[in-house]
Amino acid sequence: MLAPDGDVQCWGAAPRVDAAGFHALSVATGYGHACVLFAPAHGQDPVSNVVCYGDNGVGQLGLGTSLEVASRPITRDSALGGFVQLAAGHDFTCGVDTVHQLFCWG
Repeated sequence: MLAPDGDVQCWGAAPRVDAAGFHALSVATGYGHACVLFAPAHGQDPVSNVVCYGDNGVGQLGLGTSLEVASRPITRDSALGGFVQLAAGHDFTCGVDTVHQLFCWG
């Protein structure tokens, strides 16, 4: 759940999301993973404004298929200006960047 102040709250079998100090704009959730679109912090590269957490059995965290449970920021070499929208399915996530290019992982 995305709180009005930009805090991300999860419960149940949801992944633990550590978003302290960042303002979340939206959250996209799949079966066992969640991806958070953050407002870039001051001085942060705006291209790395998505972080995914949870199951990564088929690459749904954007890190290949390693079994990490929390990702570093998603960066796509061709994503310009960062992501502006996210959507997730069972085992995948897609993001749209500032020039309306679509990127999917998982």
